[in-house]
Amino acid sequence: MERGWVAIPIPRESKKPTLSGWQDRTLQDVDADEDFADNDNLGVVLGDPSGGLVDIDLDCPEAIRAASGVLPDTGLIFGRQSNPTSHWIYKVAKPQGRVTYTSPQGGGMLLEYRANGCQTLFPPSVHENKDKVAFHRDDLPATVDRDELLEACRRLAAISLIAQAWTEGRRHDLALALSGALLNSGWDLVDVEDFITLVCRAADDNDGADRIKCAQDTNENRLEGRSTTGWPSSLSDLS
Repeated sequence: MERGWVAIPIPRESKKPTLSGWQDRTLQDVDADEDFADNDNLGVVLGDPSGGLVDIDLDCPEAIRAASGVLPDTGLIFGRQSNPTSHWIYKVAKPQGRVTYTSPQGGGMLLEYRANGCQTLFPPSVHENKDKVAFHRDDLPATVDRDELLEACRRLAAISLIAQAWTEGRRHDLALALSGALLNSGWDLVDVEDFITLVCRAADDNDGADRIKCAQDTNENRLEGRSTTGWPSSLSDLS
């Protein structure tokens, strides 16, 4: 409440509020003693009610591994004990509503931009899987522009999706194809190297040097007029 965030009571080992009309709750509606007398978990209403609070909820391990290289830095990060950096918290002017990023293959969630109309389970709650929710960083959330944050989310979603298909035995060929696709789309070599480095991090690929050389070789072949692989190979290889 001192931070200007609207708290809502949630039953222990649950992440779903039972309080009616919680989406319309304001700071003036919160009664800490009464609301939390019989509830052990703490939710926070996101978006405008809490001063533009936004939660980037990372729903797959690939996004979690690559997040620090893509998302703007922030002082407030938390998650479950088994997944300690899955929530990155920001303040955004005019945050608007939720945006989801899902895989086109199976519809699995990659990450979410959560704001108006959403709430998030905050520390020191206990998750439904009995994991304690705890802070990784407990400082002020960074203030960022919504468009900048959504652009970072799109980039992280793309990296995560590619990383899910970045399987052993074909990573070298995938790196060649992806390099050609990005270079042929107008990316410069440095940006391609950075992107592939993050894909390797997301995929837990320890042979990043080979993947970067793929980009460099592909760039050299393009400059010298030799053929390279590109989107057709990338899309078929990644499917």
